[in-house]
Amino acid sequence: TAQGRFQEAIDLIREAIPFPGICGRICTHPCELNCRRAELEQAIAIRPLNRFLADWDLAAGRGREAARPPAADAAARTQRVAVVGAGPAGMTVAERLARQGYAVTVFDRLPVIGGMMAVGIPEYRLPRDVIAGEYRCIQDLGVEIRLNTGIGIGAGEQSLDDLLASGYSAVCLAIGAHRSHSLRILGEHLPGVVHGIELLKVISLAQQLGDSEHPAALARILRRGPATRAAVLGGGNTAMDVSRSLRRLGLQDVRILYRRTRAEMPATPEEILDAEEEGVAIEYLVAPTRVLGDPETGVVGLECQRMALGEPDASGRRRPIPIPGSEQVFDLDLVVLAIGQAPDLDALGQGHGLAINRAERISLAEGGFATNRPGIFAAGDAVTQDKMAVIEAI
Repeated sequence: TAQGRFQEAIDLIREAIPFPGICGRICTHPCELNCRRAELEQAIAIRPLNRFLADWDLAAGRGREAARPPAADAAARTQRVAVVGAGPAGMTVAERLARQGYAVTVFDRLPVIGGMMAVGIPEYRLPRDVIAGEYRCIQDLGVEIRLNTGIGIGAGEQSLDDLLASGYSAVCLAIGAHRSHSLRILGEHLPGVVHGIELLKVISLAQQLGDSEHPAALARILRRGPATRAAVLGGGNTAMDVSRSLRRLGLQDVRILYRRTRAEMPATPEEILDAEEEGVAIEYLVAPTRVLGDPETGVVGLECQRMALGEPDASGRRRPIPIPGSEQVFDLDLVVLAIGQAPDLDALGQGHGLAINRAERISLAEGGFATNRPGIFAAGDAVTQDKMAVIEAI
């Protein structure tokens, strides 16, 4: 790139990842943390270089020219592959297989392309036209994407067995992690308690679809409009995305409650700083004990307890310990849970026959992506637990 050899640079990047424009905007850039150049001065700015090159490539129309599929060999021409999930893992699988000549069909429950990138990452961080442009490059390889098409137990849906029986030689499950964890505290199911991923999905679909359903759902969640008082529970990037999105919707009182200190926060430092600069208040060493309210009025407050840090737990972070007598109440209208996600494996149906591990992920054969069922593979957030980021899914 420094030498002005932009085409060679973007070609090198596309050999490794199919989404340089997306990663150039929202990647957690672990490569920069491990860059040897940092030993001399500072890491190479790989993420913004990706963004620059991808924008140059697509603006010049070269991204679509480079997407011509290669000649398929005889084995590939006779085999079809189904991919369940149109997020970064599923579309990477589709792109790599299509370049080898396989016929690939991608199924997704959502009404928009992009998976969690399109409904779990706000548009201000990842413009939807960037997703569309990079997905077009993959579709130009011959990959078919079927939206509003779930695989599982819904009315009219196909099962995994149906896919295999209909002629697909293999199925790859890249279903993401769309089910939010719960807190298991009193009042958690009151009106006014929502999951962070669900809230981001409603906001994103309200912005992307020309319907009335999602804007109406958003209005019901923000029942007092800009005067809605909101607390986001969690310390990851989802908590930052939710809080910043609420501020951008006009809410004046938005705070993040986190049970450890800033040093233990899993969110990337720049996301934390951006949230604070946009007016989000962050309170550390505080944990919820119960949600206050009733089924008629909904949430009216959140009782919390102050915490102190003890010895490190299994995650390597110091364990938060409640301080007796330190209870306090926050007056709130909305409580958003952003404390982690897991795959919604129940949606596949009780008879999916897949081995599931203790982390609620699909178990894989050692050293590969095969599941315990012949012909069925898995990838992305449905498999990983600690590294739920776009680049890790890829």
